Amino acid sequence: MAWLHRDTRPALFGSTVRIDDKKHLKALWDEVWEKARQKQYSNSELGNSGNCSIGLFGTGFFSFQRTTNAEHARAFIQMCVDILPMTDDGEIYDRAAQVLNKSFQGMQAGAASMILHCLKPYTFPVLNFNRGRGNIFEILGVKLIRRGNIDTYIENCRKIKAFRDANFTVKNYRIFDIVTWKLEQYELNPDNGTSEEKAELNSHDITQTHPACGRGSEGETCQTEFDRNFILYGPPGTGKTYNSVIYAVAICEGSTLEKVKNEDYSDVLSRYNALRSAGKILFTTFHQSYGYEEFIEGIRPVMADNSDSGGLEYEIRDGIFKKLCNAARTSGRGGAAPHVLVIDEINRGNISKIFGELITLIEETKREGAAEAMEAVLPYSGETFSVPDNVYIIGTMNTADRSIALMDTALRRRFGFVEMMPDSKVLEDLGIGTIRFSEGELNVPRMLDVINERIEFLFDREHTIGHAFFMKLADNPSMETLADIFDRNIIPLLQEYFYEDYEKIQLVLGDNGKPDEYKFILDRTIKVKDIFNGNPDIDLPEKGYQVQHEAFLKPESYKQIGRGL
Repeated sequence: MAWLHRDTRPALFGSTVRIDDKKHLKALWDEVWEKARQKQYSNSELGNSGNCSIGLFGTGFFSFQRTTNAEHARAFIQMCVDILPMTDDGEIYDRAAQVLNKSFQGMQAGAASMILHCLKPYTFPVLNFNRGRGNIFEILGVKLIRRGNIDTYIENCRKIKAFRDANFTVKNYRIFDIVTWKLEQYELNPDNGTSEEKAELNSHDITQTHPACGRGSEGETCQTEFDRNFILYGPPGTGKTYNSVIYAVAICEGSTLEKVKNEDYSDVLSRYNALRSAGKILFTTFHQSYGYEEFIEGIRPVMADNSDSGGLEYEIRDGIFKKLCNAARTSGRGGAAPHVLVIDEINRGNISKIFGELITLIEETKREGAAEAMEAVLPYSGETFSVPDNVYIIGTMNTADRSIALMDTALRRRFGFVEMMPDSKVLEDLGIGTIRFSEGELNVPRMLDVINERIEFLFDREHTIGHAFFMKLADNPSMETLADIFDRNIIPLLQEYFYEDYEKIQLVLGDNGKPDEYKFILDRTIKVKDIFNGNPDIDLPEKGYQVQHEAFLKPESYKQIGRGL
C-alpha cells in the first residue's frame, strides 16, 4: 500500500478483499485518519497546513513477477513467517541470512528492507533512498557495504543496529526516515518551523549534506537500483546519448528510470545541465589519443610564476574521473549523493591506457566500503586512491563503429550492458506515423522496419538504422524534411555500411524493383568498349551507380521501398 490520501480510500473497495474485511479496514482507516487530523500521533509526518496524508510502505512484492522463480519466492515468504514470532535480533538476522545471499533473486536490498521493516520495525532498517535525501545512515557516518545489494543487507543491518544502540534511545527505524524528511523541508525553506525545531535540527551534524532523491509526489518512496557501471549500446540513431541524460538524472535524483522517461525531456535536460553545473554529472568523450593523464592524473607544463626562472614548471593535475571521485567522497558525510560520469563513445578509447590500475577499482565489490575494497597508489601524486560507492559510470557505444565482440575484455567484465535498438514505435508515439503529402501518404515507421529488416539480412542487426534520424519529422512532417534526412543521413550511412557495394544499397531501398525515376541509387550499364581500347583482360564492373537526388522529393520513391507503405 503506497502513501494514500483520504480521497484514494475508495480504491480499497475495488480490491479482492472479502467484504467483511473491507468494512473492518475502512473503520480502522477512518479511525487512524481522525487521530492524524487531530494530531494525536507524537511522530506524525503531517504538516500544519491541514493537507493530511497517511499510509504505509510499498512492499515491492511486484519484483517477484519478473526476476525470480517460485523457489526463491517461497523461500522469502517462509523466512518472513519464521521470523515473525522471533524476538532475538541475532537469531532473526541469522535466519534472514540463510535466504538473502548471492544466489537469491527477486529483489534488491531496497524492496526487501521495506517488507522486513514492516514485519520487524525495531530490527530491520530501510535501505532504499529515504524520502527526499540520501540514505540517513550513511549521512550519519555508518560505513555500509554495497548498500543496494541483497547479499550484504543483513551485514549492514548489524552495523546499523550497533550504531543505533550506541548513539540513540529510539529503536523504531522509521524515526530516521521522519528526521530525514524534516531536514529536507527545513533545507528547502529555512523559515519553516519554530526556533526550538530549528535548534534541534541544527544540533545534528548532517545539515550540510545534499539530497540524493527527488521527493516526487506526496509521500512517494524513491528507489534506485542501477549498476555502478553500465553501457548503453546499439546502432547509430537509437538515442544512446539522449537516454544517458535520462539515466544520469534518474540516478542523481534517486528516481526510477520509468518516472523520468515519462517527464518532458526539456525539463529533464534542464535538470541535467543544472547537475552538470553543480559538478554532480561530468561528461567526456573517449577517442584514440585520450589517455590516463586526462582521465586520472598527469603532469602538465605551466609557465613559471617567477619570471627569473625564465622557463616552464610542471604540476600534477587531476583528471576528470579523479575529480569526480574526490567530489563524491566529500559530498556529505558518508558520500551519500550520487555522482555520475557519462563517457560517450567509450569503445573508441584505449581502455587499458585510460583506466590503468583503476580498471579493477571500479568494480562494485572493490569500491570503498565493500567487503573486498581495494586501493591503489597513483604513479604521479603518490596518493592512495579508491573509488567511492556513490560514483556511477554511464558509457555509450555505437555498435556500427566497433562490434561489441571486439571490445576490451577488461571493460566487458566490469560493465553491465543495456541494448538500445531501433524502435519504430517511438516515432508513432511522437506523432510520426502516417504522414500525408499532396501526392498521397507514407507510413514512416513501417518504412524504417522494412529497411532495417533488409539490412539485418544483408549485414547484421548492429548496423541497422535508428529511429532518431526521423525525429525531425515531428516538427516538420514535409517531403523536404524527409528528403533532407535521406540525403544527409540515410544514404551516407548505407554507403558506409556497404562500402562500394551499391547493388546491396539498392536492395535495401527497393531500388532493384523501381522505375528509374524513383530510384535513390540509379544504375546504368557500362559498355567497356566505349571506355577502353581493345578488350582489357581483367574483370571490370558491368554497371555504374550514382545517387539520384531528384528522387528524394518524390513520394513514390519512398512508397515503393516496400509493400504497405
